[in-house]
Amino acid sequence: MTKILVVDDERDIRELLIDELTDCGYETAEAENGVEALERVKSEHPDLVLLDLMMPIMDGTQVLEILKSEAQTANLPVVLLTAVSADEREQRALAMGVNHYVTKPWEPGTIQTVIKVTLRETGYDEASSGSAAD
Repeated sequence: MTKILVVDDERDIRELLIDELTDCGYETAEAENGVEALERVKSEHPDLVLLDLMMPIMDGTQVLEILKSEAQTANLPVVLLTAVSADEREQRALAMGVNHYVTKPWEPGTIQTVIKVTLRETGYDEASSGSAAD
């Protein structure tokens, strides 16, 4: 089953995403800040990370930089979630290797579509994982 780590400092956003992803057949894990996200990546081994840009303690750009600099997580697909339109931080994140970004609030179905596209682009085979998401 495909496992997605949801990283956002807003509990309501995390719960909304987890409910939506669970309904689509994904396994989920969660983190409320960047430091916790890095810990969860190591302990949970997600197949994809939904990563909020603006968070306390360590923001999404800092998390992305660490993930992309370490051999074991360099190819981990990351979708950036942001409450603002494209800015320099998002452009930097794209340059650093984020796969896609989604602006909050998103339209229904957007997250599932972006996840499917990202997994397909990165060569992750959902069918072999046993995921019900399709």
